[in-house]
Amino acid sequence: MQTEETLIEQAKSGDQDAFAELVRRYEKRVYHFILKSLRNSEDAMDLSQETFLRAYRSLSLFRGQSSFSTWIFSISHHLCIDFVRKQKRRGRHIPSVNEDSPEMQNLTDERFDPSAVSEKREIVREIDRALGSISPDLREIFLLREVAGLSYQEISDILEIELGTVKSRIARARAALAKELHGLRNNSSDDASNDTKVR
Repeated sequence: MQTEETLIEQAKSGDQDAFAELVRRYEKRVYHFILKSLRNSEDAMDLSQETFLRAYRSLSLFRGQSSFSTWIFSISHHLCIDFVRKQKRRGRHIPSVNEDSPEMQNLTDERFDPSAVSEKREIVREIDRALGSISPDLREIFLLREVAGLSYQEISDILEIELGTVKSRIARARAALAKELHGLRNNSSDDASNDTKVR
């Protein structure tokens, strides 16, 4: 397998297959980061394509001073910011991913036990709802770490904040998410208890 550095140099020289391999290595992570940030699959697909289109057009400017992953997620990050600003100006509400979306449907696989699939779906739904309830700043930094899989230093470079700030925000994001998940599960338990009483 070719190294990332070799692929970048080949892509800079016009090798489209090399760039296609770079896209293949990052497309799922980029898509899921944008999906969880914007909470809409069609918008996520559009911005994922725009991310790699911009990367392709600007590849000659990439000097390797940061990692390629930092650079590509920085492009995604700025595209998401611009997109949200435009939607707010238009007064458009950005919906959450629902259980009937392709992302949720892709969780199913006949090789898995149906009860396990159902449980996994419910966990994903809970996390998605909880992510939608925490502040956008905390959600983004959590996604860069947990979905994009970036290091603290890479996140620091992308967001242009101190390393200590990255660590403290990620800790706050995890705490906020845990609190939201706890609240959701308590509400679900209360609902189930009420349903039992009604019956």
